[in-house]
Amino acid sequence: MPFIIDYQCLCAINLEIKMFSGEQLGQAISEAIKRKNVSQKEVADHFGVKQPSVSGWIKNGRIDKKHLDKLIDYFSDVVTPSHFGIETFRVLKSNEESSIRFPRLNAEATCGAGTINDHYIEVVDYVTVAAAWAREKLGGNLNKIQVITARGDSMEPTIENGDVMFVDTAVEAFDGDGLYLLWYIDGLKAKRLQSTVGGGLMIISDNSSYRTETVRGEDLNAVRIIGRIRGAWRLSQF
Repeated sequence: MPFIIDYQCLCAINLEIKMFSGEQLGQAISEAIKRKNVSQKEVADHFGVKQPSVSGWIKNGRIDKKHLDKLIDYFSDVVTPSHFGIETFRVLKSNEESSIRFPRLNAEATCGAGTINDHYIEVVDYVTVAAAWAREKLGGNLNKIQVITARGDSMEPTIENGDVMFVDTAVEAFDGDGLYLLWYIDGLKAKRLQSTVGGGLMIISDNSSYRTETVRGEDLNAVRIIGRIRGAWRLSQF
């Protein structure tokens, strides 16, 4: 599926963009051209530049930011944005509307038995939300938010199968009662953590059909927190 990056005038929007540079970016562009089976001249024509400019992108590993939207769109049939090291697009300010774009990964967390993500984890698309909503609902670590998909029914009705979860990966330890993304030997799980009087943790499934696990003492070291789940969105189909 092609990636459509809808930029407004760069003078009106302040973008925080992380991507490859130098030799790494040059190699990425060269490889994308090979995969698309086009010539540097064809690329140059599409971008409205001269062929030596494309050669310079590859040799020097630099490309003007005004070409980023075209770069992603033109090669979207052969590579994803992460091929160029582009992992996060955040729109910080706009004259018309303030919004934030979060990367959605091809990773899944099970609300039940763990899900093993044995494939290469990369950005598959982006979720754009209103900046005001993000600041209110997702906390202060917006540049650490990753979006992944929930699978299973153990956290219903709070989180349902197929929901997209906003995970604050800046949180790597218990930070008060709430929903967390946990790593187990059998994969990622979304669970509710609640502290106990004795200093332990209850690992809770909101679906009462699943039992609650209590972890104490040295066993707490085995609870690996990947992030705190700040929110989830649901797509209703009719």
